[in-house]
Amino acid sequence: MARGEDRHDHSRSRPKGRLASLKAALGSTKTRAFLRLLTSVGATRTQETLRLLPFVVMVLVALIDFGSGPTSGLLPLLALGPAFASVACGLARTTFSGLIALALCVALGVYNDILWMPRTNITMAAILGVTVASVLASAGRLRHERQLADVRSVAEAAQRVLLR
Repeated sequence: MARGEDRHDHSRSRPKGRLASLKAALGSTKTRAFLRLLTSVGATRTQETLRLLPFVVMVLVALIDFGSGPTSGLLPLLALGPAFASVACGLARTTFSGLIALALCVALGVYNDILWMPRTNITMAAILGVTVASVLASAGRLRHERQLADVRSVAEAAQRVLLR
């Protein structure tokens, strides 16, 4: 009987199956820290790509419009810059991308000799409106990210206390 109890206790301490061993491995502090590091590396690359995207889009639109002339009608696509900036950039960078879009619109309007045409004026108003909306959206996103970080830190602290 003592042998059976000894075997029974031994089987309890060893994880059963792959799922149990995976759970045990994921529960360790070192593994969680490593997983956090891996996810932050991936998030950093994605964040950098998203931060560059508004400027890449605006440069591409400007180059295509520059090459195709005034009949292409691509100037409204410059509003994509500040819209994309609100996804991953802060307030200053979103505002800056809007100012660059507006400056590109004016420069291409002068180059194509359509600066004070109604279509160009509407495009400049649209870029300004999208920039304001993007700055407001970016501010809301940043506020929500701060709240999520606060909640996450409280949850991690509570988890550390409860697991001791």
